[in-house]
Amino acid sequence: MPPRAGRPVLMTSGSSEAPRLVRSAVRPGAALRVAGALLDALKPHRDAAVVLPLPLWHGHGLATLALALGVGAPLHLRAGASPEAIWATLEAVGAEVLAVVPTVLHRLLAAPGNAPRLRVVLSGSALLSPEIGRAHV
Repeated sequence: MPPRAGRPVLMTSGSSEAPRLVRSAVRPGAALRVAGALLDALKPHRDAAVVLPLPLWHGHGLATLALALGVGAPLHLRAGASPEAIWATLEAVGAEVLAVVPTVLHRLLAAPGNAPRLRVVLSGSALLSPEIGRAHV
């Protein structure tokens, strides 16, 4: 069935399998409540660089793009980058926010790197294991 007008059709990131279409069942009011909660928790601002290693056609990538644009934060797109390249970007730009899916976070934590200014790791779109949730980036 083709997508209906007014309903977003996004794709999974493909980090653990081939990307596939995902039809959103999220209502606009619920999306606004989640966005408000994220703004309260993350406290993004125009001086807080954001690193996004997810494609923009992924729901999490698109939401992070909107968040960064909304507050005027520098956004560094790194879709498909290796963990080493992501670490290098985090350090070089002094990133404060990293938006990932658990698979990308797992790969990142398995590689050496340093992100001295990183204060928020926003992981979503899949379950995060307790072990990875307790890890320190």
